[in-house]
Amino acid sequence: MHLKKMKFRTIYLQKRLSITGRNALVGRALFDKFKELSEEIILCHCIFNDDQYANFKELEVKRDILSYSIVREFKPNIIYLEGGLFLDRKGTWRIPKDIALEVMDYGCSIVIADVDSNEFMDNKEHYRNASSFLNATALYHVALYGINDSKFPVYGLDATRNWKGQRQILCKPEKMIISDWLRAIYSDIPEIIVGLPVRLSSWDSLLASCNSDTSSTLHQDRWVETIDSCPFGSVTQQGAGFVALLAGAVSDDVWLSGCIHNTNWLTNIARFLANEGRIEQQRRISHYKSPYSVFLSHRSTDKKFVRQVADEIKSRGVRIWFDEENLIPSQSLVEEISCALGKMTHFILFWSIDCVGARWVEREMNSGISQLINHNIPLIIVRLDNTPIPPIISDIYRIESIGAKPKDVGRRIVDSIERLSKLKRQSR
Repeated sequence: MHLKKMKFRTIYLQKRLSITGRNALVGRALFDKFKELSEEIILCHCIFNDDQYANFKELEVKRDILSYSIVREFKPNIIYLEGGLFLDRKGTWRIPKDIALEVMDYGCSIVIADVDSNEFMDNKEHYRNASSFLNATALYHVALYGINDSKFPVYGLDATRNWKGQRQILCKPEKMIISDWLRAIYSDIPEIIVGLPVRLSSWDSLLASCNSDTSSTLHQDRWVETIDSCPFGSVTQQGAGFVALLAGAVSDDVWLSGCIHNTNWLTNIARFLANEGRIEQQRRISHYKSPYSVFLSHRSTDKKFVRQVADEIKSRGVRIWFDEENLIPSQSLVEEISCALGKMTHFILFWSIDCVGARWVEREMNSGISQLINHNIPLIIVRLDNTPIPPIISDIYRIESIGAKPKDVGRRIVDSIERLSKLKRQSR
């Protein structure tokens, strides 16, 4: 594993706001290691959408906030969250789900650390609501005691291998349960420390556990299992990237001083997942291998803009059915659709003032839309100006692109295709 040769772009979300004092960044040694290994790094506390960011007036706090625009421009490989996923007890995500999915779509990976037993207790419902994103859940029920659901999670303990207390566990990789493809992360790690670990009840791939021969699990100080590996780390794929959940305290300098290998372990996780994200991105990048075939319908007067949108769509690994010479059709909408029905998966209609009066707008719109519906082909409208959408398609999903760059429109089209496809799969 050639992790040490790889540089990446990192966003590091510290646990608290800077105005709270020196302890805002709890893992100073870890941040310094990330800084050493990163091509460039940004330190902040949370991410807001552009409108929230623009309207935020408290300048001392604002310096700890990133806007969506900055994140998109920076294009991180790794986003590391010390202190868990949530900004407050209302369940506000420190990196909003939509931007998380967006950056992961192009290969960025997110590590959510320090989700210990206190964090799971305080934000139980919020982590449950995030379980489809994390693809992992904590164990709160104990059949042995007839507890179907509890406020308190099941936690790990080790009376044999520990630091200053039995809930501060020294985990040996040879005794841990880890998914095979993630084993390389531990190639130079003899042990790690985790504080207040929570037992996961479900996961996709297992990133970390306590010791399979000496660790135990308890619930409110009562034994659940006297020997239990207590899996506490998971990894799942989202888009071309990955999200890792570490259900225990690992980032704080307290833990880093308790085990000098934690810093390398955590940066190994980041580098490994960043590298896997790059590989996955390369695997998806060829539009010739895309499961999607997108038909772009528009007027020749919008040719320049749509060609740039098409280039962005292809750069994101989605096939454009028509080649460059035939990409800009202006003939009958029905003829276009009939010709492409067997080859396209999505139909994109670019709507502008020049579409009004075109011979397919009135009579052929009904027929064209009917063909798409009959063949279960999604239609996405991209409105290029303020021209009203015809009533027959006014309730169809659309992208408002007035003033937007072609690159952003292309990205939004691909994001829409992915989300529509995901909803379709979930409905089956």
